[in-house]
Amino acid sequence: MWHTRKQKRQRRLSARLLKFFLLPLFATILFALLNTSYSAQVWNRVHNSVPEAQEQQRKDEEELQKPALPPPPPPPPHFNKYVNTFIGTGGQGHTYPGATVPFGMVQLSPDNGNEGWAYSSGYHYNASTIIGFSHTHLSGTGIGDLLDISVQPTLSPINSTSLKEFWDLDLRQSFNHSNEVAEPGYYSVFMDHGVQVELTATERTGMHRYTFYPPSATKKPICSYRFRSF
Repeated sequence: MWHTRKQKRQRRLSARLLKFFLLPLFATILFALLNTSYSAQVWNRVHNSVPEAQEQQRKDEEELQKPALPPPPPPPPHFNKYVNTFIGTGGQGHTYPGATVPFGMVQLSPDNGNEGWAYSSGYHYNASTIIGFSHTHLSGTGIGDLLDISVQPTLSPINSTSLKEFWDLDLRQSFNHSNEVAEPGYYSVFMDHGVQVELTATERTGMHRYTFYPPSATKKPICSYRFRSF
């Protein structure tokens, strides 16, 4: 009986010891360990960040000490604006205003459709009509030749039942020089019958773009080989 009471007192004492001493002690040790680990991480972070900041500061100082780069060169001037491709198309200059490139195989330019020595290049500034846009021209020769593969856009169907009727068709359309633009490698004209013509060329090809007004108009580009200026 006495032994049983003694055991009970020992158990209560052990429980109190565990509750009031060992558990707080364990919690204190765990907190200290965690705090130490966190402090070590903070220390390492701060310790490592100092050299990184110093290295970045050194790089910034080196960048500031470098000589300033010279300003970029100005863009090349656009000499095209000083070129007037209509020079020589009047009088007896015998030149054409169309699109070509140096040593190109194609000289894409308008033709007036008039015969005579003044029109040996296919175009004369005094004319007010265009019969087509052909792919080969001579400039300044004083004698007519070439004017091959001529294209003329129209807004109405071509009603011809024979080749002779087609050759006899007058496909000339009027235009105004105020609606004409020419510069190296490019030619454009808005013709009076409502077709915007744009021409350009590469070394071996000529490219056409025709815009028809109104858009609902019948589009009939005609390819003609019949006109020569000589």
